Amino acid sequence: MADNGTILLVEADPYINNANRCALMFNQYTVHTVTTISCARQFLNGVMPDLILMEAILPDGDGFSFCREISGTLYGRASPQIIFLSVKTDAADVVMGLKAGADDYIRKPAETEEVVASIEAKLRNKKINCRAEKRIKFGEA
Repeated sequence: MADNGTILLVEADPYINNANRCALMFNQYTVHTVTTISCARQFLNGVMPDLILMEAILPDGDGFSFCREISGTLYGRASPQIIFLSVKTDAADVVMGLKAGADDYIRKPAETEEVVASIEAKLRNKKINCRAEKRIKFGEA
């Protein structure tokens, strides 16, 4: 089975967590799930996923603050793509998430196809950017 990438799913609701994990695994992603920001930090100390899919409301903190903390560079490495999949649906919440450093913001409830399509687009863009950076670095541009 091909691996389309590694995703860290940060979601406190066990039903939503399991449903998203199953859908992503069906689409051939390697999925790691955690339910708190604390567990996400611990995970990120050891493994760098290609993408983080997370809720903005978590039991031990604010997903927006965590996004600001990890966007850009993370532990000396480029941070993964970040997508919020959240019950916070006001336009102000979407703007806050994007300004915090998220690459996309999807409002719940969302269709599985929409979530997967967004993930595919973000990871495709990440691959294109990595190839372009390598060409520039080696003077091939």
